[in-house]
Amino acid sequence: MDIKKIFNNRLLLIFLAALSLRIGYVLLAPQHPPDADAFDYDTIAFNLASGHGFSLNPDVPTPRRPPGLPFMLAAVYSVFGHSHTAGRLLLALLGALTVIFSFRTAEKLFGERAAALAGWTLALYPIFIVHPAFLLTETPYTFLLAGAMLFWVYGVSRKNYLDFALAGLFLGLATLTRPVTLVFPGVLLLFSVIFNRGLLLKWLLFLAVFLAVLAPWSARNYRLWGTLKPCSVGTGFGFYLTGNMAAGLSWDESFGKYVEKFKEYPEPTAFTPGDHPALRLEQALQAEGNALLKAHPWEAVKIAIKRLPPFWITSHSSVLGVDKSLHEYYLERDFFPIAVRFALLGFHALMLLLAAAGMALTRKSWRETAPLIALLAFFTGHVAFDFVPRYHLPVIPYVFIFAAAGLLGLKERYSKKKA
Repeated sequence: MDIKKIFNNRLLLIFLAALSLRIGYVLLAPQHPPDADAFDYDTIAFNLASGHGFSLNPDVPTPRRPPGLPFMLAAVYSVFGHSHTAGRLLLALLGALTVIFSFRTAEKLFGERAAALAGWTLALYPIFIVHPAFLLTETPYTFLLAGAMLFWVYGVSRKNYLDFALAGLFLGLATLTRPVTLVFPGVLLLFSVIFNRGLLLKWLLFLAVFLAVLAPWSARNYRLWGTLKPCSVGTGFGFYLTGNMAAGLSWDESFGKYVEKFKEYPEPTAFTPGDHPALRLEQALQAEGNALLKAHPWEAVKIAIKRLPPFWITSHSSVLGVDKSLHEYYLERDFFPIAVRFALLGFHALMLLLAAAGMALTRKSWRETAPLIALLAFFTGHVAFDFVPRYHLPVIPYVFIFAAAGLLGLKERYSKKKA
């Protein structure tokens, strides 16, 4: 193959840069053993690879975690042994492939210049470079969601049944990795299909493939526990925390209360058909959370409004090890971490402003861009139930895509005025 042709390929250069940076970080930066959520994913993956099933305690099935990431890691551990580095390298590859999907989505909607700008921003974005090292769902989920949106955008343009089937496949796999998009097909129906003639049958195919991907895991959960959980438990946590905060507790107090309740439902050491502590905990959390939210609806609305700015404009600096307060760094006269935090905050604020400009300037293409805007709005709904800024990471590629379109659009307008 002609090397010159390879390096004239803009997308390939962006992909190689993204892949090199992510692999370089995994191999060269100090890595820590998985903890918290990552510990669960790693444990389940090891048990799967060892022949002990999808379990936290060997041979005792669990519904506590979604299956996507553990199965990916288990495939790696089956080949390379219990190697966290191998798992991180897999996520580094998925992170780089996300850049390709995002580039192609931006190119289809806004042209190659916007695609290149968004692609380079994603490739060099430090949070995405570092995140594969954490063995969390954000990286594989972002990859799968990017695939779903790429094929949906192409499907709207080409009216191709295969594109919609692939979109359903990718979204189904994404939902098995993080169940947040379980109802997103309905959002696509409302915000895209009804405004685009001829898409209804294709959306039905998309939905059928999506449900077919979820069906085996749903059947597994029903067989073991008699519940139609299509993925895993987890929704009760956000309702419970927000409900307690609406009732007057702080976030720390609410989380501490959750931890004490969680201890009442430990992972079992033996399997009991039709029963699992995680399912009982979920029911208890949802019941109490819903009751508190109904009793304090306006307080819950105020909490959601207060969460909105920091949900989107955040530094993610703890990912880079900058996890002390600004006051502590100031007292220590350590100004570099302060500069890092403010630089990231400024960058995110700028991207959001440019993205808003991009949406406004490309409003004539709203039939094509509506699914991406709907996705951003859909993920903003996290603020109503749980405030974890990293939950917005899977849709950051679309912020960057609209920001690229906004920057180029503003530049074009400025050039026309100057002329």
